[in-house]
Amino acid sequence: MVATQFIVAALAAAVSATAMASEEAMFASLLKRQEPGTPSYNCHANCGNAITLSKRPNPCESEAFKTNYENCLTCSGPDNFNIWRYYGGTLSTAGAACGLETEPKSGEQPDVGPAVDVPAASSAAPPAASSAPPAASQAASSAAEATSGSAAPAPSASAAVPTTPVATTPVESASVTAAPSASGNGTTSPTLSAPLEVSTNAAPTLGAMDAARVLGAVVVGAMMGM
Repeated sequence: MVATQFIVAALAAAVSATAMASEEAMFASLLKRQEPGTPSYNCHANCGNAITLSKRPNPCESEAFKTNYENCLTCSGPDNFNIWRYYGGTLSTAGAACGLETEPKSGEQPDVGPAVDVPAASSAAPPAASSAPPAASQAASSAAEATSGSAAPAPSASAAVPTTPVATTPVESASVTAAPSASGNGTTSPTLSAPLEVSTNAAPTLGAMDAARVLGAVVVGAMMGM
């Protein structure tokens, strides 16, 4: 049962494709019979393009389909080029689905312009918008590097303590003593002698010296009296 349904569907699709191909071939042959740029050529082109666009997705929203369809209704009636009998079978169904008029206009109508070209079907998918999240760690690292690179180390200044030279004055110690000495010619000559050293028995020594001086004075006096 299921296989039979598939076969029937495949046959229907094949018949539909064949019918479409033959219909388009007929429209192409009808168009070729017309001289390009003439009103009859434009009328055939409008009707044929309207059929082609009616097989595209959402034909009711297509401005090109509605323009070609309206021009076809204007020029294809029996009072004009009378070609609705070729195109009307397909266009009536498409027009009814879109809520449009399905009968060509009667009476003599003005010539229509060239058909609106059928846009090529685009299979290209719209580019996917992708946004790369910012790398927080990389930004933080860059900021840290910039901060460390701009900060200069503070110079550390240490106050040097000047050393004041101490002037030393040499102390000279010299002991010069002049002791007169009595000589036969009565002249005295100064002599340098070392300073006296004081010892613990200084008192007896001084007493002996005084006695010697007294004795010397007595002797000198006796000699002068002689």
